[in-house]
Amino acid sequence: MEWWLLLATISIYICYQDVLRRIISNRSCCAVFAVCSVLCFLTDNYAATVYIVPIFLIGFVLFILKAIAAGDVKLFAAFSVAISPEYLLLTVVSILIFGGMVGCTQWFLEKNCRSIKSQYGVPYGVPICIGSLLGIAASI
Repeated sequence: MEWWLLLATISIYICYQDVLRRIISNRSCCAVFAVCSVLCFLTDNYAATVYIVPIFLIGFVLFILKAIAAGDVKLFAAFSVAISPEYLLLTVVSILIFGGMVGCTQWFLEKNCRSIKSQYGVPYGVPICIGSLLGIAASI
């Protein structure tokens, strides 16, 4: 439980940085990977490590197509180490749902609030953190 709370704390920092600057730093991704690796070891969830390479490959293709940022791919790959394979699809679906909610909220605020300045892209680190934390909580 302590490890999950540590991940939640790191995730709050990542969300703050992503919303504010649209950047997910490599250091943040490394911190998430380190904590998730410990969680993987503690829960004997070694099967999840097989999915890192496909996540990177699919993410790389999406990055080339300019559908997702590189930091988002690294962040989800780091989180995926601690998510049990049976919860991985559910985690991806929840990330997509939360991402749609964030995107619609951002669009609504930009159209209806003159004080909101438009920034390029949706801060997808927020739904990745929320969905991944839910997936990890289900996996523990």
